[in-house]
Amino acid sequence: MISPLSGDDTLADRQTYLRKRHARRSGTRRRTASWIIGGAVACCLCVAGLGGLLFGS
Repeated sequence: MISPLSGDDTLADRQTYLRKRHARRSGTRRRTASWIIGGAVACCLCVAGLGGLLFGS
């Protein structure tokens, strides 16, 4: 966890803090988006597979 800044920190410290904070958030968003997309693809494949089994024979 990143400790919050105080008023005594330099500009470089503030920029580093904001860069790390932003990188952590975007990584979480990408991971969540990849899970959602992967789940949607898996559901579509399952529905197509069941449809092929039921209506293909």
